[in-house]
Amino acid sequence: MKNGLSLVDENEQLNEQNVAIAGHRVEGAGIRFNNLDRAKVGDSVELITVKGTKKYKINNIKNVKPSQVEVLNEHKGKPNQLTLITCDTYNPETLLFEERMIYTAVEEKSS
Repeated sequence: MKNGLSLVDENEQLNEQNVAIAGHRVEGAGIRFNNLDRAKVGDSVELITVKGTKKYKINNIKNVKPSQVEVLNEHKGKPNQLTLITCDTYNPETLLFEERMIYTAVEEKSS
């Protein structure tokens, strides 16, 4: 994630049912998730790739422990989704982020 954003799994494909992208929330460059915490359920997300743009709508926001990796699971038969992951709940005593903020968004079908 040295550039700020990364597919979570090195073998992740953008055509999978659950595309998971992790990113840092730091001030500065606009490629990072520094404003992700301002997003709300119902907001639109665009994933722009060399093959075109996919549009999603945020349908769930939650915090999980770093060990709760089930947010990366594929859900066969369900609509395609985008899972955005960033760190949350910084503990200055341990210098660790104790939770992950998870935003899931369902792909909108083009008309």
